[in-house]
Amino acid sequence: MKPVEIEFLMKDGLSAGLDKTGLAVEILATKSEKAAQVISARIEEQKKAIDQVTSDLGRMEKQLTDMKPGTAQEELAVEVTACRKVLDEERGSLQQLEKEHATAEKAVQNLRKEYEKISLS
Repeated sequence: MKPVEIEFLMKDGLSAGLDKTGLAVEILATKSEKAAQVISARIEEQKKAIDQVTSDLGRMEKQLTDMKPGTAQEELAVEVTACRKVLDEERGSLQQLEKEHATAEKAVQNLRKEYEKISLS
């Protein structure tokens, strides 16, 4: 008995669907990368703000130590306390931005990896 070869011609929408999915993944990845760039820019701005507040705080603390006791010293002490609070808030904001940035970058990497797995299989 001679073996028989059977050839199947399949008309599927899989290839077109993968192409559409690839395009959607690429668009999403591009948008995510742009969002990560925006967050990076905000991180840099936040660092500059922290540097400025730190500088102001250092100047105010030096001024406070050089002052003679009195009303002006008490008022400056209140400002120093407020400035420290602002600095803590700014640092907290920076930490949050850095977490968002790390999450966005990881999401883009995971998205690309998953798409590569799907397209290879």
